Amino acid sequence: MNYINKLSSFTNLGKKRGKDFLLEYYNKLNNPQNNLKVIHITGTAGKGSTSIMIANGLENAGYKVGLFTSPHLFKLNERIKINGKNISDKELNNYIKYFFNEVSNASFSEYLTLIAVKYFLDKNVDYVVCEVFVGGRFDPTNIFNSIATIITSIGLDHQKLLGNTKKEILRDKLGIIRKNIPLFTRIENKIIIEEINKMEAKYIKVEKLAETNLIGDFQKENAGIAYEVLKYLEISESIIYNSLKNVTWDGRMQFIEKNILIDSAHNPLGMKRLKEYIDDLNFENIYYLFALSKNKNFEDYNKYLKDAKDIVFTKPNIFKIENPEFYIKSGTIIENSTEAYNYLKNKLNKNDLLVVCGSIFLVSEILSVTTMK
Repeated sequence: MNYINKLSSFTNLGKKRGKDFLLEYYNKLNNPQNNLKVIHITGTAGKGSTSIMIANGLENAGYKVGLFTSPHLFKLNERIKINGKNISDKELNNYIKYFFNEVSNASFSEYLTLIAVKYFLDKNVDYVVCEVFVGGRFDPTNIFNSIATIITSIGLDHQKLLGNTKKEILRDKLGIIRKNIPLFTRIENKIIIEEINKMEAKYIKVEKLAETNLIGDFQKENAGIAYEVLKYLEISESIIYNSLKNVTWDGRMQFIEKNILIDSAHNPLGMKRLKEYIDDLNFENIYYLFALSKNKNFEDYNKYLKDAKDIVFTKPNIFKIENPEFYIKSGTIIENSTEAYNYLKNKLNKNDLLVVCGSIFLVSEILSVTTMK
């Protein structure tokens, strides 16, 4: 039986009991998850790139490094890596089968966290770099006695789960901090100080920018956080420098042709950063291929698309276009993403730019029909 497909098919099933459910399970096993040295990362944007930078630095320093991120572009296996290599189909299938038999009625994120923890323990990794799924305080990944915690940024996203204001969202993300353990962040806010004092944690305000090959000025901010964390873990300057300058992170601010840019920006903060980068480029006309999942509000994104020569709204195969009447007022609807991509690509002149964004599922599908896969 293909258990990978089965797990992938019920992403949103289960009671979503989060960390309490997993801690109850691990308590019965004497908390083996605490044998892992975990760097735990949350934030509205920048989690993935910061995670990969830190993992890259630790690996280049000679350590065996587990990396647990979400979402994936092509395969579920991408979420669980050791030294840049995905968990194999056979291993992932066996781990899913094991936990389907071991634990009933868990959610997708709970099962995947159980699998990642056991895999990293079985493989005896030196460090784990772990990205939250959503938020922090109640997230299934919030089960570790982390050795460092990170908040990359704060913006509006997942409001139904985290709260309707940045303050509420920040408080939820601060749930990952631990007593006597440093929190690395660029954010300066009295809420952070209050929570740090209450939890007796350490506050490391990151000011530094660092150079990286990932494009966009905001990536220098993420690289600055990665730099400080790696320094804290006593990685040498030369290894840090080389690691930050040689990062691979597909689907994030990536040119697949000279005038075709894809980015997995899927929240307003990500769109803001994408727009800031585009504004610094020297293109005559900007075309957008855009998709948005049903739990998003298009009005939060529309202001970043107003300079478009044309917008085509499309949908990845896994979801339907929401509010088509609203989209029609703003652009064109072509539901098949490949047809939409080809339609816009054929309109481009050499001084025009096509931007594919709004959904990582859309980015995945477009990469699948280009030579980048």
